[in-house]
Formats: sequence, structure tokens, C-alpha cells
Amino acid sequence: MIRIALALGDDLLLASVAPLLDVVGLIRSYTAGIGQRTGERWAPVQLCAVNASGKDEELFGGYVLPAAASFDGDALFDAIYIPASARMHVRNLGAQARKNRRLIEWVARQHAGGASVAAIGDGIFPVADAGLLTRGRATTSKLLAPLFHKRYPDVELDLEVAVAEHERVLTSGPIGCELPLITRLVQRVISPTVAEFIGEITELDSPRRVLHFPATPAAIHDPIVARARRWLRENSLRRITAADLVAALDVQPRTLTRHFQKSLGLSPHEFIQGLKVEASKRLLLRTDFTVERIAARVGYSNTNHFRSVFRKHVGVLPGEYRDSHRG
Repeated sequence: MIRIALALGDDLLLASVAPLLDVVGLIRSYTAGIGQRTGERWAPVQLCAVNASGKDEELFGGYVLPAAASFDGDALFDAIYIPASARMHVRNLGAQARKNRRLIEWVARQHAGGASVAAIGDGIFPVADAGLLTRGRATTSKLLAPLFHKRYPDVELDLEVAVAEHERVLTSGPIGCELPLITRLVQRVISPTVAEFIGEITELDSPRRVLHFPATPAAIHDPIVARARRWLRENSLRRITAADLVAALDVQPRTLTRHFQKSLGLSPHEFIQGLKVEASKRLLLRTDFTVERIAARVGYSNTNHFRSVFRKHVGVLPGEYRDSHRG
């Protein structure tokens, strides 16, 4: 049996808790279906809510979840998930840490017992207080990054990735990054195959989900560039070329190039190429897809050409980038 613990606490957001509940349900359905078709048996997944009291926990919006165990219990889990709370503006971190002491000690015990730990939003603070990120790498939201860096200067923060990993500890950024985090946790403690199924169901690898759009003031206020950015969001990256963009906006190529150069300092081709590289960087870190598959996902039929473009933009080959950021 694979045991996953949902750590409950004050003012947790349902939006951060619910993805784990849904993913566990999807896993159970998926593995049961495989078992019926092939006879293959999968270890059952048990989800257990744990909190300080072992009693029902009221979430920020008034929803109530029953807890099956307390932080003082002896049960060991395979995975721990710490969701984000509504207290994203953490002002008194010392007092909060003291209040979370039982959670911090429980997380440390679970990790020492072999559990993988995943935390998002302000859930990263008790993980760091437990000493699990010391001289390691993590990510968090841009809102919390200054506070986190001040308190834990020996932790390397990487705000460019959706999920960072350090010695069985997974961290993620702001609310909305739960699914990539949970999928990585599933990949680690259950199966890469199941994780890929979750990714396909939620389209985590869709280029639309991994586009990164530079937003300078000039780009926001230039109507042609703003229209271009909207169109790029609404269309699959693999189909996009500069010629497609010109046709969609019904402008002259020179006009589009002039506006892009003035607002972004890039040609439309360079901008789109940059988007493809950013999309591929996220896929390299969020999935275990091969470089060939990622190249095709972001619109390159020639993998060698993709590698060349990636190295030109990033300075290293795709495989080297993945290895250095997941190490």
C-alpha cells in the first residue's frame, strides 16, 4: 500500500487541497481499469489527512475535512503533501514557526523515515524549518521569495521552474502550480506511467500551459504586440510561425517586425523561437519526455535543429539543462 498524507493546518485553501484529492481519485480509477483489462495488480493508494489535533479541520472557505491522524502519531507515510494557506503575506514568521512546531517535527520525522515531501506556497516554510532544504534548491512564489530568502539564505531559490527537487523534497510556486507538483510526487512515489497519465488528463505538457510571455510596459501598450500575445496564448505553439502570426493579425510583415523591435527588441521570429525554448525548458523539468518528444511538442521536426536553437538561447544542450536543474 502507498500511503500519502495530506498535512492540514490553519486557513488552508481548498484550491490548494482539492487537486490532491482529485489526483488520488484519478489514480485509483486508472489503476483499477488497468487491473481489469490486464490482470496487473497495483498497490492501493491510501490518502490520510493529518493535523495537530487528529480532528476535523476547517479550511479557509469554511469547508471541513476529517483528519484521520495527528502529528503526534507514529504512522509513517510514503509521501507528504503540504498545501498553501490563505496567509500568503507571512509577517510574523517566528510566531508562525513556533505555532507549527509539531508540524515541523512531524515532517522531519516522516522525511527521515523515507517519505517524499511536497510543499507549495507558504507550505515551504515548515519544510525549510525542518531543515530539509538546507544548502539545497527550492522554488516558491515571487510574493514569498524575499521573505523566504531572508530567513533561509543558504537555500538556493529558482523562481523560473514550476517544481524544484532536493533530496526527496519537492517545492512549487504560487497557487495554481499544484498539479505539476503533485504529478512529480506521483512520478516519484507511485509510477512514471501513472504520472504521465495524470499529465495527459490535465494537459500539463500542453504548450499553451507552458508559454512564458515577456510583458514590458511597451509590449502591453502596443496594440499590435498585445494582439499578437493574445493570439499566441490561444493557439498551439507547435503550429506557430512568424508567417502564421502575420496572417492572423492581418498586418504587413514589416509592420509587425517594426512593432516587435520597438516594444521587445526582438523580431517576431526571435520572439516565437524564445517562447518555444521557454516551453521546452518547462517540459524538460516537469516531465520525463525524451528530447525528441519535447522538440516535436514545441514545433521542431528536426531534433538536431532544436538542440542547436536551445543551446544558442540557454548556453547548454537540453539534456544538460535537465540534469543541472534536477540534480
